[in-house]
Amino acid sequence: MLQDPTLQDKIAVNINELSLAYGKTTILNNISLKLPQGQTLALLGPSGCGKTTLLRLIAGLLPPTKGNISINGTIVADAASGTFLPPEKRHLGMVFQDYALWPHMSVAGNVSFPLEMRGINRSEREKRVKTALKRVGLGGFENRSISDMSGGQQQRVAIARAIVAEPKIVLFDEPLSNLDRELRENMVTEIKQIVTNLGLTAVYVTHDQSEAFALADQVAIMRSGHIEQLADPQNLVANPANTQVADFLRLGCVMPVEYCSQDYKIRGTSYYLQTPQYSPDHGHNHSHVLIPTRAISATSSHDDSVTAIVLRSQFRGDGHLTTVRIGDDNFTHEITYLDHIPRPQGSQTALAIDHSQLRWFSN
Repeated sequence: MLQDPTLQDKIAVNINELSLAYGKTTILNNISLKLPQGQTLALLGPSGCGKTTLLRLIAGLLPPTKGNISINGTIVADAASGTFLPPEKRHLGMVFQDYALWPHMSVAGNVSFPLEMRGINRSEREKRVKTALKRVGLGGFENRSISDMSGGQQQRVAIARAIVAEPKIVLFDEPLSNLDRELRENMVTEIKQIVTNLGLTAVYVTHDQSEAFALADQVAIMRSGHIEQLADPQNLVANPANTQVADFLRLGCVMPVEYCSQDYKIRGTSYYLQTPQYSPDHGHNHSHVLIPTRAISATSSHDDSVTAIVLRSQFRGDGHLTTVRIGDDNFTHEITYLDHIPRPQGSQTALAIDHSQLRWFSN
């Protein structure tokens, strides 16, 4: 997504050495990041990694036990000084996972609620509600009952409510998790368009990689209460910081390696890998290698190939997703690759690996 270069130096959200603990249990550990105005940050990770907790700290629903948060240059939370602005003072919009809509109220009633809390008069509320609904494709739905609307329409109402007060920052807490796959894909496109058209800054929590990559300028991969890597989607795929990131993003097969005879081989096999000479860790410091799925192919030649036993093969439209086992009795590993033909379970095959696509790790 192209951004106005004048926005890049303006930081919408600045998080500095942020931590949250309950007693001896650490929930978030020393998180720092800067989100420029007009960009979208996705917090991506498995359940329990701390991404929703971090969003709640930004929203003002929780106070930090260490560190501080600034929004558009104003400190809204600081553990050292005790500064803590409540949610209504942070000028944010928020879209929740369960929509948090009142089923007994009309669409207009739900959307206008934040404006009522700010004491805005009725005529101005009605004007802003109409504008917000039009922006999410629900113009003319003011009097519709929430209970009569589909899941996708309810989600649009929730977005309209989040933007009706014209905040500069909107927080999304897994807003599409209750929708089916096709509707999720459509809503991702719509959310991105709304955020772009309104020039919003957004923080988007999700466990879905495709959502994060489609929406975000930056993606923070979270695990166990800290950020493993913060980068744009292209750099995450091209240069994962460690094996945990590579595994979580399903970039291929992460194999343990061992240094032997001046080179590396996959542990438990006699298959040697070519270490790039320019690697700063060239020598015997590597412990794992990422073999991208695209770097693996079946071959009829047994020269420079690794022998594998087929575990399963599943047709998925563009080929057969094949999982094989390599290794000896002490160390076995599974490799998944895309084959052009089905392979019988238990059969033997030979795999060629494009060494130029390998990614080496020392962790």
